[in-house]
Amino acid sequence: MFKKLKLFFTKQKELIQQLDILRQEINRLKSNHSLEKEHLLREIEWKEIQIEDYEKIRKEKDEYISRLNIKITQMAAENVKRSKFQQKGKKKWKR
Repeated sequence: MFKKLKLFFTKQKELIQQLDILRQEINRLKSNHSLEKEHLLREIEWKEIQIEDYEKIRKEKDEYISRLNIKITQMAAENVKRSKFQQKGKKKWKR
């Protein structure tokens, strides 16, 4: 009877130890999961910042290109006026 009790308690002790090991493993996995989750959230945040920066740069580039197009159009119009004025001036002197 004592042997059976001793065997029973040793099995109980082993089961308790296994449960403790499983609890520790579960806690370790939870902490790893939370660390992984935090890492992924930081990475997502970083990517969002990069996307915002890219969109800002693209918008500034588009604005700069539109200003350049306006400036080029103005310069072309001035050149046309100048060339017409110079052609009229040359015709007057040829007469």
